[in-house]
Amino acid sequence: LGYAYAVIPNDSVRRAFCAARGHTLSEINALSYHAAESAYRNAMLMAPQTLDWKLGLVKSYVSQNKLNDANALIEEILQEKPDNDAMWKLQAGVFLQMEQPAKAAINYEVLRKLGKIDASSLMLLGDIYMTQEQKSLALAPYLEAVEKEPAKAASRGVRAADILVGRGAWD
Repeated sequence: LGYAYAVIPNDSVRRAFCAARGHTLSEINALSYHAAESAYRNAMLMAPQTLDWKLGLVKSYVSQNKLNDANALIEEILQEKPDNDAMWKLQAGVFLQMEQPAKAAINYEVLRKLGKIDASSLMLLGDIYMTQEQKSLALAPYLEAVEKEPAKAASRGVRAADILVGRGAWD
């Protein structure tokens, strides 16, 4: 599940289509997220508690830019499994696509409290705080990101310092 396929019978048109897609899907001629949505909905009717079907449906919603539907289903999953860090992170991404950075920041803070946030997400959290003019909140996630991945400390530290100084966060 996940994709529906449509055959392009004309060989030259099929080759042009595949070339345009960068040969990332060499055996697939066309994709339809609408059909994938239908397939996942049908699968959920037969096995409504199967997380894979819900995740597939979320992905099809996001692919179709049905972000409110994706968010509603993620909320349902989080109510069933509140410690699912992947869902908190996925929902944060959906919130960012919906241009709701404050809600995304809340999700990243939940991940921090659960002790399940990665360095990239910490940097993103700091960036969110900076774009929301909350400079005092940005420093801690930036520093945590540097501490979490010492191998990338120099580049992350320089990037964070550059952002903080560039925005006038001298304290």
